Amino acid sequence: MVLFTFVGAAASYRAGAHMAVQVLSERLPAAAQPFVTLFVRLAMAAIALFMLIWGYKLCVATWNQYLSTLTWMRVGISYAPIPLGGLITLLFVIEQLLYGDQSKRRVVDYEAREESKESV
Repeated sequence: MVLFTFVGAAASYRAGAHMAVQVLSERLPAAAQPFVTLFVRLAMAAIALFMLIWGYKLCVATWNQYLSTLTWMRVGISYAPIPLGGLITLLFVIEQLLYGDQSKRRVVDYEAREESKESV
């Protein structure tokens, strides 16, 4: 479940489906909106980098402990989705910084694919 949470959060960030509060940015002048977008992407990169670094440190610190219910499984493995999700999110943030919003691409937007099938 934890794996689905962190990897799913990264995928929904790329698809533009992640929870966002746009009340402030939509009321700003059009000239200021790109700066707010850049700030948000840089903040997301910082959060993803935090998850990557500190999640890795958490995995290393708990590697020699075992789960009480699954005695063969290390605790560090159960925390591995945190740095993995941070890495994937960081890659998607870098993609958005370099190439812009990816939420309307056919590979990302399921509804766009459905609309194109109906028009054929």
